[in-house]
Amino acid sequence: MKSKIEIVDLLKNNISTRTSTPKIPTGIYSLDNLTWGLHKKELIVLAARPSHGKTSLSLNMAWGIAKQDIPTIFLSLEMSAEAIYERIMCIEFGLHAWKLRTGDVNEIKKSNDIMDKFTSRLLAAPIEIFEDKGKTINQVEEIIKEMNTSVLFIDYAQKISAKGYHNKYEALSDYVVRLQSLAIAYDCSIVLNSQINRGGSKQGDATDFMKGSGEIEESADCLLQCEWLYRSDQSRIDTKEFIIKAIKQRHGPCSYTTLNFEAASFSFVEREDNKSNWNEK
Repeated sequence: MKSKIEIVDLLKNNISTRTSTPKIPTGIYSLDNLTWGLHKKELIVLAARPSHGKTSLSLNMAWGIAKQDIPTIFLSLEMSAEAIYERIMCIEFGLHAWKLRTGDVNEIKKSNDIMDKFTSRLLAAPIEIFEDKGKTINQVEEIIKEMNTSVLFIDYAQKISAKGYHNKYEALSDYVVRLQSLAIAYDCSIVLNSQINRGGSKQGDATDFMKGSGEIEESADCLLQCEWLYRSDQSRIDTKEFIIKAIKQRHGPCSYTTLNFEAASFSFVEREDNKSNWNEK
């Protein structure tokens, strides 16, 4: 147990190292402005309905952080590592993912032209992708210990293992609570993707706000709810608007920002109205 003096010394050192830029910026300016980047010793939950871009957003964040030479790990509980790397390549070089997947000659040529450059950038960035670990909290702790990472992404909460528990709800509740403790114990930032149930919200059962666990919202230091507005309403003229709401932020204001979601390449870019607001500041 740390003494009061030790804790105050840690606080003093922490404050003295703060600058006018976040310590762990994601590279997405509007998001960094909303949350002041990511923070060690904190659990950030990124929540969205299925197919609303939560994996794409978390990959953009992870890749942006790694390119700044910050050790980053991405645990994919749903997709293969190869598929994740392909998405990162599309993000980095603006490749059209569906054309690439369906064998479009021109898109394949583009991928061949940039493959060496992508490989070089990938090897230079301290990012590791795991496709088969993280479904239990013990696996997560083993990875954090072994890799000594600064930032850990997990995609996504509802894919964890319920083995040894009475049900998935109990497993997920325990997983999330212990995940928050790991962030503190190992001085790292953890980002957990979570589904929002398609249906309504009945308190205390599997249709809770965060699908499968009432503990997710409670345990999160920062809870970001995301929505690709065109996905919700395909009559919209603006097909790219993507809103991120900080509906819980333990150490900051609850607000929101918007981005453009370039779905073809899984990438996010700033909206012109955001840039206008920056110029006014």
